[in-house]
Amino acid sequence: MIAAFAVATSIIILGAQYHWDAVAVCAISLLVALSVCTYFVLRSSPGKFLHRRYLRHWLNVWRLFLRRPRPKTLNQSPVRVIIYDDFHPHFENWRIALGPGAPVWLFIRNVKEVLLVDSLKDARIAYPKYGDCKTVYLPLRENEISKIPNGFYSLIPRMDALEIFSCKATTNFYLDENGLANLHPRTYSDHAEAEFPCILKLTNLYGGGGIETVRSEKKLQKLLKKDLWKNSSYVIQSYVPGLVEYTTHMVCKGGRILWHCTYVMKLSKEEGMRPWGAASDKVRASERQLKQMEAILTPLEFSGPCNIDYKTDDEGNIIVFEVNPRMGGSIMRPEKIADLCETLSTIIDAAISMPPES
Repeated sequence: MIAAFAVATSIIILGAQYHWDAVAVCAISLLVALSVCTYFVLRSSPGKFLHRRYLRHWLNVWRLFLRRPRPKTLNQSPVRVIIYDDFHPHFENWRIALGPGAPVWLFIRNVKEVLLVDSLKDARIAYPKYGDCKTVYLPLRENEISKIPNGFYSLIPRMDALEIFSCKATTNFYLDENGLANLHPRTYSDHAEAEFPCILKLTNLYGGGGIETVRSEKKLQKLLKKDLWKNSSYVIQSYVPGLVEYTTHMVCKGGRILWHCTYVMKLSKEEGMRPWGAASDKVRASERQLKQMEAILTPLEFSGPCNIDYKTDDEGNIIVFEVNPRMGGSIMRPEKIADLCETLSTIIDAAISMPPES
């Protein structure tokens, strides 16, 4: 505690000397104190039961402050952000990452208020605390995009783009129709045509759910008899070899990429599937790959956050598994807070640069 107090006091003195704003100085002093205390608690015998990822989380927040990634905003008015979702338990980590008390909001300029609004309850939206506040709606998933009330700022795709990318089968058909068939795995017309190994996918699930690697006709027939597959729409696609899978997170406006970052995930074994919540490392997508992604998004003048899951062939071209017209789960992990900050900042800036939804 003494060490934490000493470090926090030093930061306050430096802040006064270099004219840092008071809120930032207090915030970082508190974060330093918490980080130092957490470190010594974890090193002590009673603290060994605590998961060390919480220490890494606060160290990432500390690193984020040192970088001070506060992008220039297009306006100087205060901003209120409304997180709009039905808050399914499966997405609890999203709520933690984006809730009113989440550390990410400390680093986004002009955001003065953050609200969680349940789309299922159709809750009444209170007046903002600041009279000249601009309200930006941030729907988390596809179902909420069409429910956004009129009169607020948002960065969302057109309904036709939403319908196409919300289903794996329509995504593949769209790519075929636009001369981009080489950017996705081959889709078999029926199971008799399938070559093994192949991939069996439900067309409307997310988070890696409803995907199976099938190695034989016998296993395929067995899976298709289960209620999950028998009563649902699915596609059968060719297997794409490789132990590396990529996810590129983007914020787009009119089909152009405003910001992006890419994560790479290593699969545990050949023909394996990426597990839910798998750890990932940050890499940079090539210019060719980014142009291929824009070729997918531009015809629909796509606007809003999205993420594309893919592998690459021997020449570095992307082979797309799915296009999600929303933010992705991997960017909600605590260690990705800097990228989440950039995502939210870009969305807010782009949203307030356009007229409110009407």
